[in-house]
Amino acid sequence: MKRQFINFSTILLLLFSMLVVSCKVDEPNPTDIRMDVYPNPNNGSIRINVNNSSDQPYQLIIFDPEGNKIYEKSGDKKSQIDYAFNLKEPEDRTGIFYAVLKTSNSVIKTRIFVV
Repeated sequence: MKRQFINFSTILLLLFSMLVVSCKVDEPNPTDIRMDVYPNPNNGSIRINVNNSSDQPYQLIIFDPEGNKIYEKSGDKKSQIDYAFNLKEPEDRTGIFYAVLKTSNSVIKTRIFVV
């Protein structure tokens, strides 16, 4: 009888990949601002598309798996911008990163899986 071993991080990644990765909006009209992350899961190289049709400036923040802020960018109102990142640089790390997109009356949060 042959045994197969799966390490703990693989199990966690499989469990999280079964969850629906979605954006949560704290305002009644979620179509004013939108954030798309692709590909997700990824190898550290990602793109984030921000589509802001509201009359408010926004702030994009990315956190590493330890909760440290690794990127912050502010954007103008009524804009669509595509950001490109390599989340494994300068360190070769994997895990669940977090992207947060904020305006004065809304917050969108999403997980980014780096394997």
